[in-house]
Amino acid sequence: MFSEKAVPEWAQILDDADLPHEYFITFAAMIATGFSLVFPWTIVYFMIKHLTLALCPKEAAMFIIDHYLPELKEAVASI
Repeated sequence: MFSEKAVPEWAQILDDADLPHEYFITFAAMIATGFSLVFPWTIVYFMIKHLTLALCPKEAAMFIIDHYLPELKEAVASI
């Protein structure tokens, strides 16, 4: 669809697309993953828990804390 439109029209195409437009979970997961590669797990959990509770909607924060972080901990345990 983008190849047929001018660049200035791309923003409107993305806004009208049938895609989720809330990126709280995506960005929280990316930040948590990056932190987990740099910091010890106890620091990652503490920082991400407090950041998501402060910056994300409650439902997104609970998903990151209750579901994503436990899986992430196992995934990066050997790194």
